[in-house]
Amino acid sequence: MKKKQILSITLYLLSQLFLISCVPVQKTEVGPIDELKSHEDLEPPMAVSIIPTENQPSSLDIENQVWRLFLFLDPYAPPFKSHLIEVNFDLVDITTPMAHTVITTDDEFLGRENYLSWNPYFSKAIFANQDGVFLFNPKDNTFSMLHSELPLAQEFYWNEDGLSIAYMTQNENVYSGDILLVDVETASVKRFGFQKDKLPRLIGWISKDELLMSIDEMGYEDCLKGCITGRKLYLLNINTGLLTDFLVEEDWLHTESLQLSPSAKWLLYRKVQHIDMGNLLVKTMRINLQNWQVDELNIDSGLFKWIDDNSFVVYTIYEENANITWYENWSAIQIINTPDTLEISEVIPTPDKNSLVVFFTLSSVYRGSDLPPVGYKAYILKRDGSKSEFSLQGYDSCEWKVRYATFLPSQK
Repeated sequence: MKKKQILSITLYLLSQLFLISCVPVQKTEVGPIDELKSHEDLEPPMAVSIIPTENQPSSLDIENQVWRLFLFLDPYAPPFKSHLIEVNFDLVDITTPMAHTVITTDDEFLGRENYLSWNPYFSKAIFANQDGVFLFNPKDNTFSMLHSELPLAQEFYWNEDGLSIAYMTQNENVYSGDILLVDVETASVKRFGFQKDKLPRLIGWISKDELLMSIDEMGYEDCLKGCITGRKLYLLNINTGLLTDFLVEEDWLHTESLQLSPSAKWLLYRKVQHIDMGNLLVKTMRINLQNWQVDELNIDSGLFKWIDDNSFVVYTIYEENANITWYENWSAIQIINTPDTLEISEVIPTPDKNSLVVFFTLSSVYRGSDLPPVGYKAYILKRDGSKSEFSLQGYDSCEWKVRYATFLPSQK
């Protein structure tokens, strides 16, 4: 294993202190697998250029910069109504609790397991609850119905033109689903249907006309309720409905956590291999989608969160010695260690990409305690290694948990 120069800082957060402060539809049936085309335009692999990160870019001028931060919060006291709020996020004055506006709550509209998925221009966002899929307008913080079919998972993918979204929904077949392409201006829907025992999953847009997706093939020979017996990746052409094989030589059945970079230049995923005594060997793999080079990265397990095409964070939640590792140009530039009395609930970059905003809750695996996670801690972690704590006006840090956070990098 290569040694890397890593700037390491540690958040000395003691649990005692925390507790004290505490429309028309067009249907397109996707053809059977044996009619798929092969990927014939792959170029020969080229070496991946790794750029050292000895000189970090200077911070942007953030004087008088106020961003809009949207948060979903869950309470730990009656009446147990979740809130969606907008916070005036001020990096200059973080000692004062940040003011906010309540947009909606559970007893009005919100519902559970929601988040905002912004279009590429941050002019609209997708929001879904038990009533359907909605468009959110950040100019006046209002919602309008877009489509009634619910997503199978809270995963929405905006096309690069910002005019349509793709997401998965249920169909009448067993272990299957449909992919919907919804025009956000006209609400018209194009449907791509799949057969029984072929369960699709979207990964993201490769281009304005192609979606990268996987299809899990289900079998029943060794399991009564069905189990995954095969997995392949395909490119779905939204104009023709045709599927094209994607890197057929890879064993996709034993992969997980597939994530495209924001501009679809890279694909990261984990490859799981069974070794002796039932143990697993997990490798982090990278594909350069410009030259199709596949290689292994020296990155430990954890959740990915892209910042841009050249930087991302990997963080762990429940493990002992949990940490956040910040990568630039594929090299770790900072490690933030967190005590096992806290668990990470959300990590997001600031719009200028020079800081991370991290929300913690009291860990449910806190040794010697049967108490559930309660309360929040919020920090700004800067590129230079400094950190600052902040709070939210009107939300007691011992009574609320931050479930989801997202920035809007512009003002009203």
